[in-house]
Amino acid sequence: MLKKIAILAMAGAVALVSACDRGGYANNEPRQDPDLRALRGSMPNNSHRVCLIDDPNQIDRCVIGETLYALTGKDNEQKLSIFLAAHCNLDKAVVYNESGVICEYMPHSVEVAAKRPSIYTYRNNKQFLSNYFKKLSQIPGIEKISSDFYDKEGGYVLFLTKAQHSDSEMIRPGKEIIIESSRIYYDGSSSGFAVEDYLADDKSVLYPAFKLLGKGDHARIYLSLNEANVEVLSTGNHSEIGLPVIFDIKVLEVREPSKEFIEQQRKAAAAAEAARQQAEQPQEAPQGEEQNNSESK
Repeated sequence: MLKKIAILAMAGAVALVSACDRGGYANNEPRQDPDLRALRGSMPNNSHRVCLIDDPNQIDRCVIGETLYALTGKDNEQKLSIFLAAHCNLDKAVVYNESGVICEYMPHSVEVAAKRPSIYTYRNNKQFLSNYFKKLSQIPGIEKISSDFYDKEGGYVLFLTKAQHSDSEMIRPGKEIIIESSRIYYDGSSSGFAVEDYLADDKSVLYPAFKLLGKGDHARIYLSLNEANVEVLSTGNHSEIGLPVIFDIKVLEVREPSKEFIEQQRKAAAAAEAARQQAEQPQEAPQGEEQNNSESK
């Protein structure tokens, strides 16, 4: 009896889905195969037709754009979300309960992330970056930069404030620079500001952008790193690999460094290099542990 009531309720929802403005509940556009997207644009409107199935294996008998009415049943309840992702147009209204699903039929390719090589993440992010940089290039006054550090997309510098300064106040190798910097993510969030004081270095990933800046400048820097340098400025989050690297930079001071400051920077660089080399050396077992191992043999 309860099953019949559920089926009737689902049937009543068919009319609702077909008649209402199915503007959708999902904010993000579902990922669809490009050929299906193009195909759908050239197909007639089939929304007035209902394709009723009581077995998921019958799904290939439905036509794109039809109202899909699938009686999945309780036995398939755990697979319901996968069914929705694979067969429903998530831009439009979706009605479902434990007995079935009603939606506009739009097949998607579904891949299990754990079975996908990590290169998919990188390529997907690079596609986003390419589209993002195309929009950046249209901003009036933005300056394009290129470097061996960057891939074919290069990078951009957008001046938010362009100060009046002399040539001696431009960032150049060997200059002492004090900057206020913030890492900006493509969704607009920020990692917070930090004030740094160091010698400018033309071997730095950021130098191709920095050499355009001088004292008092405030700029937004957008970079597309090549594969060799893609992890240099990574936060450790693998899902970010290949996305644009964005910094907000305020140049507070550019000046000739003192001898004391140069020596301080030299010692700091030497200590950092020593720590890096030590970290790369294989770890040796403690002497007592080696002795115990030899005795056990």
